[in-house]
Amino acid sequence: TKPSIVRIRQNGVLVGASYTDVDATNSVVESSSAGTAIAGGDVQFVFGMAKSDSLPLELSTATYFLNPGDFFTMSLQATNGTVDGVASFNWEELF
Repeated sequence: TKPSIVRIRQNGVLVGASYTDVDATNSVVESSSAGTAIAGGDVQFVFGMAKSDSLPLELSTATYFLNPGDFFTMSLQATNGTVDGVASFNWEELF
């Protein structure tokens, strides 16, 4: 593993992504791990991670409401070469 930068963007479009429903019956959320780049969007959070870091980012005090058509995108970028990493979101749907 290598040091990396994590970015969370609002409305950042994944290039080359194919999306899968998280739960087609009960959720409006889709996910993809196939994107090769992100185009546009507004960076909401950015933080660095060391070579062998595990860093939960607690956002429970932050509140974001997404309007229909809005979305969040999380990306990991290696500071050198490629990165082996896992990133995830927890969310609550209010509908």
